[in-house]
Amino acid sequence: MRVTDYARIADRYDQNPYRQQIEPDEDLKRYLNQHPDRRWRVLDLACGTGLYLEKQVQAFSSQLVDWHGLDASQEMLNHAEKRVPHAKLVRGWAEKMPYESESFDVVVNNYAFHHFTRKEEVMDEVTRVLRKNGLFKMWNIAVQEMARWWVYQYFPSARLVDEERFWPKDRIYTECSARGFQVELYVHYQMVLKPLAECVQHARNRDISVLTLIDDREYQEGLDRLEREFQDRPEAAIVQEFAELCCLAVKR
Repeated sequence: MRVTDYARIADRYDQNPYRQQIEPDEDLKRYLNQHPDRRWRVLDLACGTGLYLEKQVQAFSSQLVDWHGLDASQEMLNHAEKRVPHAKLVRGWAEKMPYESESFDVVVNNYAFHHFTRKEEVMDEVTRVLRKNGLFKMWNIAVQEMARWWVYQYFPSARLVDEERFWPKDRIYTECSARGFQVELYVHYQMVLKPLAECVQHARNRDISVLTLIDDREYQEGLDRLEREFQDRPEAAIVQEFAELCCLAVKR
């Protein structure tokens, strides 16, 4: 399985405007509100540059929460350390987390599970570090449900790469259930118009992980095609599919 080198894109990773739109986590809020007077330990697994942690630290400032972040890329962590200086950030691997068993009440994993090359081991580690009744939340795109995503339309081999990297929804449900989790899994699907201007911006930045994994020649051909269409019709948009998956799993 091909793996994104985040050391190469760490400095431009946050330039994607969609990553700046992170909101307070309502699933986390519901979970913490079950026992508002206790102290919680929350781990952002594959925390990246700390965008999610920054928003949650602000949103839950009145709650007693110890915030933790783990990531394999020191370059990404360097950005996170500036953004969330009071969180406990550690460089490490999801397949062998540097934490004691039953260390956390919540483990969240946002848009990152597909990067793990040994996913079963990651699931074993999530199970190990969670306390009983702890929450594991996975949020990601559901690539099997979005064949007409703009990326796949202009960079066709990207779909093949992603089908290798992403577990389908039934696999996620089965793997969590097999480890004793009570699972709720949702897929939000939409078919919408995507402005070519936005496609060009994202393609130029090349911060979407799958675009770093396809052949440079194909990347350039797709970008050139986008640029030509945008120049001919700067106000145009294309029809695209997009689907997001949310898995909420409680350890029993």
